[in-house]
Amino acid sequence: MLGFLNKMRKVGNKGFTLVELMIVVAIIGILAAIAIPQFAAYQTRARNTSSAGDLHNWLSATESLMSDISCYGVSVNAATLVGAPGGSVAGATLTGPRPPATAAVAGAMVSGTHAITGAISGFPAGVGNGSRINVSTEAAANASYVIVAEHERGNTAYAVDSDVPNSMFFVKNDTWSAATAALQCTLPGITAGVDDLTGTGGGGAPTVNWTIK
Repeated sequence: MLGFLNKMRKVGNKGFTLVELMIVVAIIGILAAIAIPQFAAYQTRARNTSSAGDLHNWLSATESLMSDISCYGVSVNAATLVGAPGGSVAGATLTGPRPPATAAVAGAMVSGTHAITGAISGFPAGVGNGSRINVSTEAAANASYVIVAEHERGNTAYAVDSDVPNSMFFVKNDTWSAATAALQCTLPGITAGVDDLTGTGGGGAPTVNWTIK
């Protein structure tokens, strides 16, 4: 741009003319009109990617719980691993940043109670800045789960269902707002042995239903 302006300047001039300055302003305006929307879209994609990463972390913790006490669990906060509360059915929706729980420090974890043995355990998982996480199970025996993750300033929610292994679902809505602390997508009902997500309303627009990714 400086080379362009130098060519426009007359020899001996000490400054730019009004026309030259108007051209510069116009060029800057055009560049801004192109760059700002692209930057905003990049930010949204980065936030979506962050929440998807959190979902994978919670999926790992949930499967570790199954290996430990042969059942799944729900998302909980403000407890230590030593004092894991257990639980079933509806998990707490956690908004980050939240550190993972340790044996001595209260934090976020997935925790469950075995319906027959009464065994209780918990596995830590953190929540990234601005992300929201919910882990819930079916009511009977903590034998099935759905994990949902979204970012408060993103436009896509992600979910996994234990009855549809190796698959991720999504629902998208560009009108979601950061004004609420609750999940903006719609959680499905959970039934063991059933695909709870495919074709189920997820609160999206124009992607209305949960759709396999």
